[in-house]
Amino acid sequence: MTGIYMLTNVKTGNRYVGKSINIKRRYMEHKTPRASLTTKSPLFKRELAEYGIGAYELTVLEECDASKLNERELHWIHELQPEYNTIGKAIPDEQRRRTSVSVRQYWDELPGEKKQQIIKHQLIGPAKGHTVSESTRKKLHDAFIGTGKYAVRIVETGQVFENANACAQALHCTKCTIYNQIKGKTKALHNGYHLERVETNRDECNGVGRR
Repeated sequence: MTGIYMLTNVKTGNRYVGKSINIKRRYMEHKTPRASLTTKSPLFKRELAEYGIGAYELTVLEECDASKLNERELHWIHELQPEYNTIGKAIPDEQRRRTSVSVRQYWDELPGEKKQQIIKHQLIGPAKGHTVSESTRKKLHDAFIGTGKYAVRIVETGQVFENANACAQALHCTKCTIYNQIKGKTKALHNGYHLERVETNRDECNGVGRR
């Protein structure tokens, strides 16, 4: 059976939504000792090790074609907001705050020379007083794919977003992640999707949902 399934911890009520081309086999894989070591969710890993797979109830949420697995898994994660899943969910404000503090602390502790290397590599901006030519500005603009000019399409679903920001919000990731996927710096997004830019204007693309 190919489709989307959910594991529910009957002791804690916490849930995990997953996908598989063979749900029965995937459930059996969850029963192996290695399962608690390979899962990316710290909470799922801890409770799976503590309670064992016997404490989990399997529910088949939907049968679907293998080509739709990524799309439908993301749908159910958005719909149910399962506690164990970390991908495809909105990031809580407190988690954002902790991440921001950690990044700031990391930056503050870096040696000055290392900071300059990072700034130069990321092309954050010219040195104070340095004049940037129009040709350079155009190259930077083209490299970062102007959000007002280019729409973004999910290759697998055909869904079109007005710009990278709208796409990032819908898929719960950063604009940088969207840009890196479009430019081929990553193989795929966390949900397996591939993106491409669509040269159009705002009248031709009215945002999410256009195909």
